[in-house]
Amino acid sequence: MDDLMKMPDGYELVSSMPHMRNGQSVMVNRYQPAGEYVEFGPREIVITDDQGELVSISNLTRSDFEGKFASRTALVERAMDIWEQVLPHYATGLTFLRIERQTREFVADGVSQSFPVVWIKFGHTNGSYNWVTLATDGSVIEIERESEWDYGRGRRATEMWDNDAWVAAYENRGPQLAAPGAVARA
Repeated sequence: MDDLMKMPDGYELVSSMPHMRNGQSVMVNRYQPAGEYVEFGPREIVITDDQGELVSISNLTRSDFEGKFASRTALVERAMDIWEQVLPHYATGLTFLRIERQTREFVADGVSQSFPVVWIKFGHTNGSYNWVTLATDGSVIEIERESEWDYGRGRRATEMWDNDAWVAAYENRGPQLAAPGAVARA
């Protein structure tokens, strides 16, 4: 995984908190520049399960990506290569579903930074949804496994500990996310 996700220089651990995700214990580690916690700021959040295996990564550390996205075939191959490097035993149960163009953003020095990404979604034999999100240069922006869907509400069911707006809603400091975001509180 080190070859895929190199922590930027100057980023330090600012919080390490246990939480529940899909009824399982996870550790949420947040890294930010100079070791200073800044909500919505540049950050890398790494979530692992209680065996230390990767659950998700959210890499919002830069926005200076240039160029165009690779072909659909190349993107799917890159995403599968990432799964095979990170969790080879898990990758065997994945089936490609679709690609979506999306944007990601964070705030740096009071200025919103946004950039285009491709979200490459997979189904797993365990019934969950999983994805790899890439920037135009192929950098890994997100990896997430075992995300569950609330079909009745038409939105995500899995907790979003790597999303500052969702955490603010969970802590009653911000509004509930619109669908398809997960409900943060009942």
